[in-house]
Amino acid sequence: MFYNQVWQVETGLSPRQLLELILKVEEELGRIRGKSSVYEDRTLDIDILLFGDQCIAENDLLVPHKHLHQRAFALLPLLELNPYLESPVSLRPYKEYLNDLGEESKMIKKRE
Repeated sequence: MFYNQVWQVETGLSPRQLLELILKVEEELGRIRGKSSVYEDRTLDIDILLFGDQCIAENDLLVPHKHLHQRAFALLPLLELNPYLESPVSLRPYKEYLNDLGEESKMIKKRE
């Protein structure tokens, strides 16, 4: 069973510092990262979806999250926090991305 949550937090950390903290927390809670870039089972997965309106493209840190606009399970709770959020890359409202997903977003809503 998976639990998807979106949290909005304020921090004085930089995106890099936040990523390092997240990786430490995941490790302390039992996540073992493989060397593969292919999906692997995991005990938990904490992602930085957005960091204000920043766009970051580094080898191990992409903000906004590279698949955010394709994942209803992330967009739905994100839009509950702020229904007016726009992608800092395209300036397109995330609500439009969710609408583009069509049936997938409806299936997730029915499970609530």
